Formats: sequence, structure tokens, C-alpha cells
Amino acid sequence: MSKKIIVFDVDGVIIDSAQRKLTAFSQVVRDYGLSDNSLIIETLNTRVSRNILAEKIYEVSWINTRKTLMDISRYLALYESKWNMYPVFSDTLVFIERYYEKYLFFTNTAMHSSTTQDIFQKLWILNFFEEILGYDTWTKRENIQYLLREYTSFSKNILFLDDLQQNIDEVIPTWVHTLLFSDDWVSLEEKVQNIFWT
Repeated sequence: MSKKIIVFDVDGVIIDSAQRKLTAFSQVVRDYGLSDNSLIIETLNTRVSRNILAEKIYEVSWINTRKTLMDISRYLALYESKWNMYPVFSDTLVFIERYYEKYLFFTNTAMHSSTTQDIFQKLWILNFFEEILGYDTWTKRENIQYLLREYTSFSKNILFLDDLQQNIDEVIPTWVHTLLFSDDWVSLEEKVQNIFWT
């Protein structure tokens, strides 16, 4: 039987970067002169992905979403370059290190793939992943569709983990398993076993 596939979002699932993301988001909004825009303020106060923020910025300013994503990544890289260590979810990291031979691991993240590779290299987990898929490849749904074409045609062999409901909703039409990630008292190992119970 072929290995099951687990697809990880990075921000909020592997890397605990909520505060740095908010700081980067806020800096980009200031740079664009949108700090007083009510729609943008409301968006910042809601826990959203960088893709959603980029779309909202485009709605009110016509600033290209790709430019916004690149500017957010630039600020995050600037903040990350000042750190020696990345704040991680230890339960997720332990799971990856323990089960990289049992499952095929991929990413499906709004981060640029080269940024993800750099982070994973520093965390010593890059070699545990088959492919690093980011916003520079396709959308979250298109990345899952790519895995269905190239690695397995059976959607129930894939589990996608993300910390944002809107990203889960985006891939639901592919019929893969999904898990809205939270760092709580139930281990990731137990959650995955409950999904892949066979």
C-alpha cells in the first residue's frame, strides 16, 4: 500500500509566527498609506491569511496582490534574519521528525517556497519533505490538485493541515481530508491517527 500524504501549512502549523505576521502585515499597510482604511483595519483585526489581506488591499487600492505578498515576505525575511531560532510548535516538529518515513510530507503555504526551504534548512527538517509548495507555485487548492495528479489519485490518502478556516474551505472541493490545526491538549499524532485509522 502506498504511503499516505500529509500536507502542512507552515505559518501557524509548523512555525509559530502569529506576532511576526501581524507586524509584517501592519508595516505593509502603513507603507501603502492604508492605516486609516476601515476595511483594512477590520481585516487586520481578524485572523486572516496573507492572501486574504492582499486581496482586500487590492479591493481598496488596486495594488497588485503579488506585490503585496512579496512585500509581506520581504518584511518577514527581515525580521527572521535577526533571529537565530524560529518559534515552532514543538508537537508538530516532533511529529515530523518521528513520522517522516511513514508518511510523505509536503507543504502548502502562502510563504514563498525559497523562504520555506531556508527556514526548514535551519530547523534541520528540509530533507523530510518531498516537495515545498508555496504561493509561487499555485493556490492552496491547485497545490492539492497537483498532489492528486502526481502522487495519488485517491483523495482520502491526503491530509491537509492549516490553521485558517478559509484555507481549509478552499481545498474542501478536492475531497481530501482536512484538519483545522490548533495547538491544544490533543497531540498531532493522535489527531492524524484518528483520520488515517487504517
